[in-house]
Amino acid sequence: MPKHAGKVVGVFKLKEKFKKLKKAVDNTIYIRYTEYRSDEHKIIKHT
Repeated sequence: MPKHAGKVVGVFKLKEKFKKLKKAVDNTIYIRYTEYRSDEHKIIKHT
């Protein structure tokens, strides 16, 4: 196995990990945002 092939695999794995991390962060932001919006609606309804 050539040396550079290992580097390519490492970069690919890193990219995959980053993609998963980004997806997790995006999901968290989306959930927080939707919760925030629903809280906003509740406040508006109460007043």
